[in-house]
Amino acid sequence: MLVISVKVKAQAIDTVCAFSQTKVYKVIPTPGSKYFWSVECGKIVSNNIHADSIVVEWCSTPGMYQVKVVEQNKSGCWGDTVSTSVIVNPKMHLSIFGPAQQCVGQPVWLYASGANSYLWNTGDTASHIYEKLLDTSTTFTVVGRNMCESDTASFTIKVHPAPVASFTYAPKEPIVNEPVNLHYTGTGASDWTWYINNQQVINGNVSNPQISFYDKGNKVIELVSVNQYGCSDTSIYTLNLGYEFRIYAPNVFTPNGDGINDSFKAVGYNLKSIHTQIYNRWGEKVYESFGLNDAWDGTFRGQQVMDDVFIYAIDGEATDGEHAYLHGNVTVLH
Repeated sequence: MLVISVKVKAQAIDTVCAFSQTKVYKVIPTPGSKYFWSVECGKIVSNNIHADSIVVEWCSTPGMYQVKVVEQNKSGCWGDTVSTSVIVNPKMHLSIFGPAQQCVGQPVWLYASGANSYLWNTGDTASHIYEKLLDTSTTFTVVGRNMCESDTASFTIKVHPAPVASFTYAPKEPIVNEPVNLHYTGTGASDWTWYINNQQVINGNVSNPQISFYDKGNKVIELVSVNQYGCSDTSIYTLNLGYEFRIYAPNVFTPNGDGINDSFKAVGYNLKSIHTQIYNRWGEKVYESFGLNDAWDGTFRGQQVMDDVFIYAIDGEATDGEHAYLHGNVTVLH
């Protein structure tokens, strides 16, 4: 039986490289026989094309091809055609794919292709790597290998700086219905987006906005600043917003009918109700009211009181139900 073998290593399927590689193919010879060879996508370059061995120069087109041979013995009889398959491997085209630009500190995926195995300058051996960029520009290299050759590819990523998204706010103890001024103190940004409790409130080129709050509690203010490269940074502050809940009362009034400072009235901010009580020096209640707009005109039982010092006790209720108490003296002068 006729058997084809590859010189050096016999195998049923041979593999070669698609760039001018030659290979020897041989049969077990029979004295006096001639051999007729045919090669797909290859050229026989040996001198005796009817010998029991030939040298084949393979084509550069990757694929699977056949080497066939048929024997004619010295009596002129023909034997069966024997063949073997040969895989022509392509020339390696090693390449790296990834973003040409990225922001500093941001992760990046790079992908290599064209080889059977890889070794990156990071020490990784997979076809892809995941890295964080720390420099202004970073070059990655990979060595690729297949059964025929090795090659090296490089890929440089331009690394852009990120802005700084710091800001301040004033006043430091903001209250309901009072404007809060936000002031960008960072660097490198060209666009600012402001969020309050994860809701976007201002977007665009406003770096120093003014905002107001209409209910108390914690308010999370977040600034996302972006530069011309699309790189971003975030800064967050939490404001504890309270009420301006205060009660004020005069220490003297002159109920003489001249229209100036003629009554005693407590005032304040964010009040829902106010309970005012006034006593003379003997502890007798001379006035009581429950209205926000009520005022004492200096009378008691329909008569003007004498000039004297009186004691007041005020209970104010805020719009959120909290109470504040104010005690003090007021002088009546006619």
